[in-house]
Order: sequence, then C-alpha cells, then structure tokens
Amino acid sequence: MGGYQGAGMGRGEGLSGDPGRSGENALGRNTGRGVRRSDEAHPWRSISRWSAAWRVALSVLAIGLSVALLTVLLFADGRIDYFAPDWFAGAAMVVVPAMVTAVLAAALHGWLRRFLPITQAVLFGLVAYATALLVTWLLPIVTNGSGIGCALGPPCVESTWALIVFTAVVLFPVMLISGLSYLLARGSVTWAGKRVFLGVLAGALVVTVIFIVSVSLGGGDGTGGSGAG
Repeated sequence: MGGYQGAGMGRGEGLSGDPGRSGENALGRNTGRGVRRSDEAHPWRSISRWSAAWRVALSVLAIGLSVALLTVLLFADGRIDYFAPDWFAGAAMVVVPAMVTAVLAAALHGWLRRFLPITQAVLFGLVAYATALLVTWLLPIVTNGSGIGCALGPPCVESTWALIVFTAVVLFPVMLISGLSYLLARGSVTWAGKRVFLGVLAGALVVTVIFIVSVSLGGGDGTGGSGAG
C-alpha cells in the first residue's frame, strides 16, 4: 500500500490543506451550517457582544424614531397622544425597546452569528417579537394596570383570546423593526455599512428635532393641548 501512497493515493486533503480533514473548509471546524466563506470572515463575527448590543440599540432607536414619526404624521395628524399620553411616554416607547433589544443582542450574539445574515435578522426579529408579547401580557398583571387592551380607548379588549390576537397584531411591527435594525447594525462594522448606519441615525435625530421644534413653534405640545406661549 505504500506504493499507492507515494503515487498520490494517500489521505485526501481538505480545503484547509490539512491532511485528514477532507470535507472541511479552510475556516476551521466551527463553521456554522450553511455559512458562506464571506460571511465567516465578516467583521461582525469578531466583535464583542457589547459592541453588537450598542449597535443594535442605536439602530432600533433610529428606525423606531423614523417609524414612530411617520406613523404620527400619517395617521394621527401630528399628535402623539394617539399612541402615548405625553412626550415622556412617547420617548419611552422608543427608548425602552432599544434597551431591551440591546440586551437581546448581547445575549444572542454568539448563537446568531453562526447563521446566514438574513437568518440572523429573522431569528432576532422573532425573539424580539416574542419578548414584546410576553412583556405586554405580563406587565398588567405585575402593575395591576389596564394593559394594551385599553390602548385604543373604551371599550377595552378584555377577552383573553381577543387580547392575544389584538396584541399579536399591534406588536407585529416590532419583529420587522428589530430585524431591519439588526441588519443595519451588522452592516455598521464595514466601511460602507457604517456610512449607511450613521446616515440613518443622523437623519432620524434631525427629523425628530425638526418635528419637536415645529410642534413647539406651532403653539401645540403634540398631545392635543396648546403650548404655554
């Protein structure tokens, strides 16, 4: 058999060039299933979970602000009281999800990065959506409040199954926003993606400031009342 080995019939080499590792790629034994080489070498895989967390948080903040302002302008005539009783509550509706998704991003970073980018975004969106549903269902029990069932005013949605369906529909955008934000954050570690990331964030902040200033100069407070001046 030694003659055959000398003629090139020995153990096959894998793509790594390491004898005896046939079928494995050059990127190591821990490559996730279905992960391309370009994805395996993406900088997102090498950043810390805390770096991923703040990038996701800022992405959620930017996209969340944009969606919130667009919704207020299109469906609420520029009045935030359709969704929140005051400015503080309105800000909390954007900031709190950003903080929660930051925690999720830190916790899931090591697990998610083994998948393809689009799969990562879908899974992250689903986890964020499930978290929002659980928090929304449990919060009224903990605080003894009325909960999301009264979000649109009386009559409140009180039936258990009706409340589940209502909440699932109302919070569905959470999955879309979280998934898109994850992709935006993931791209921010590259040069081109960083420009998009900063552009979206800056644009959202500028539009928010313009909206607040325009409401103030218009003599209103954005909640249906009139300003002090």
